[in-house]
Amino acid sequence: MQSPHPAVLSDGSLLNFSRTFPFGGAHLFKQDRVTLQRKEVAYIPDRHWLTPAWMHDFAATDKHAVLIEQPLYMDFLAMLAGWEHDALWMRWRPTEGCRVHLITLDGSKPVKTFWTPAFSYIHIGNAFESEDGRTLHVDLGVFKDAQILNDLKLQPLRQGPERPEGGKEISPCTYQRLDIPLTGTGPFLQSPKPLVSDAAAKHVDFVDFPCVHPGYKGRYYRYVYVTCAVRPTNIANALAKIDVETGEVKVWHKPGGVTGEPHFVAKPDAVAEDAGVVLSQCVDETGSGFLLVLDASTWTELACAQLPYGIPYRFHGVWLAKHTARHAA
Repeated sequence: MQSPHPAVLSDGSLLNFSRTFPFGGAHLFKQDRVTLQRKEVAYIPDRHWLTPAWMHDFAATDKHAVLIEQPLYMDFLAMLAGWEHDALWMRWRPTEGCRVHLITLDGSKPVKTFWTPAFSYIHIGNAFESEDGRTLHVDLGVFKDAQILNDLKLQPLRQGPERPEGGKEISPCTYQRLDIPLTGTGPFLQSPKPLVSDAAAKHVDFVDFPCVHPGYKGRYYRYVYVTCAVRPTNIANALAKIDVETGEVKVWHKPGGVTGEPHFVAKPDAVAEDAGVVLSQCVDETGSGFLLVLDASTWTELACAQLPYGIPYRFHGVWLAKHTARHAA
């Protein structure tokens, strides 16, 4: 098993982690894109060998990687038997907090492990070092617990995009920043801090699938593009552009619809970070799929192409330029 979110480093190599269990842990590795040869960078044993923590994504720059063990533990017997725990077949133990592992990719320093109060997460938006080189900032969508995994089961989703009166809304998740010191300090970190004030009023008290300009991955950036929720709803039904410097938010929303993972496509030779378009595969109120094209700068709709099929909710995708797709084929 490995993360579905490999990082592409500036030298073209891929960085990802795989898991071995039980009695295993996380193996962080670099992979050559041409030869596909892998080299292990670090190994992090699981906190509980028989019930490893669930990790879907990780943070990376050219110098560092960060793996966050949230206190959400997989129960393999429950998975096989169909038993349910706090979140699907996993147990949520908030009193154990999160373990945050800082890995130096060149191997010059040992893995350093920090602790934070408990939070849950699925996707990480970006990470970058501070200008003075003393802090690594990790920006991610933060839940207070793992209830979101229950929200995404079929029965709750069958209520429809606009929930019936009295139904459960999708769990809150806000875009926050976790600061990790790169210089000598104690093992305890402060909890992540929100990057947007009045998130509910701006329709970003639920965010997911954070996406940034690929050229800004692993370095300082300003804009992130996310799915979000115009409430009341039990599902992502809007798209937002967040300015992490100012906290300004722009939202696109079509009533009755469902929005998919955003993908930023840069305008060739452009200088501005938000010069380009954002693509998202969506579903309208009739259940028909369409490809939405938004101007990333103005957050206005440029095009909407109807698709001859429906779109499954919450599936990942990737944008491939024409020459890249031809080469891959």
